[in-house]
Amino acid sequence: MTTWFWYAIVASVLYGLHQVFTKLAAEHIGDGLGGFIVETTAALTIALYLGWLWMSGKWDQRIDSSGIVYCILTGLCVGVGTIAFFMLF
Repeated sequence: MTTWFWYAIVASVLYGLHQVFTKLAAEHIGDGLGGFIVETTAALTIALYLGWLWMSGKWDQRIDSSGIVYCILTGLCVGVGTIAFFMLF
């Protein structure tokens, strides 16, 4: 099987666990704080990945203004979606 397929499997499992852990967390934390902790932890994980890319010499990260705009829109969707998901439970 191709590499993308395995990435899809891993992403599916992790996003599934995301739903389980959010359900468990929602019983013990408010929606705003829960969402903030989830997104902060995700941002730190991505920062570690970027650091690894930089340190290992595998840095191949490009950027342009439309990519930034779309990422901001995606971030807004994820942030509001995370809050709504916590409120759901």
